[in-house]
Amino acid sequence: MNVERAIEIIESHGADAHRWPAGDRAAVQALTADPRVAAALATAREVDALLDDWAATPVAGRIDLAAIARLPQQAPPQASAASLRPRNRGWIMGGAMAAALAGIIALAPFRNDTTSRVAGLSNTAVPSATVAATGDGSDAEAFAYVFTPTADEDELI
Repeated sequence: MNVERAIEIIESHGADAHRWPAGDRAAVQALTADPRVAAALATAREVDALLDDWAATPVAGRIDLAAIARLPQQAPPQASAASLRPRNRGWIMGGAMAAALAGIIALAPFRNDTTSRVAGLSNTAVPSATVAATGDGSDAEAFAYVFTPTADEDELI
């Protein structure tokens, strides 16, 4: 038995020697003359005293279990349809709507940007469909560029 092990036993089991492991009890008592073990014992005694005071604190009032048992018992409330619904359903729906709105707002600038890019192609490419090239980026011209197959694509079809 060394001093460190004796201190571990005292810190784990308290200052009362009856709580220490029976096989180590005599060895720990033999080391109580060491100043480190004596300090650990003094600290353990203080902790034991605090715990004893806490455990001995009387409960305010007296509890009469027989009187409680004689009280009429109430049936538990029946579950209603409203109480069975998931409580966080509103949060989920609100979050989904907020995410959809954020997506719409985030993608809104790209619509005009895409239209202008397609309209900008009128000077460099000719759609396979006959559309009057006004160069103003009209919807008909944009539709022709996007949805009308080119001559190479016509061959594949």
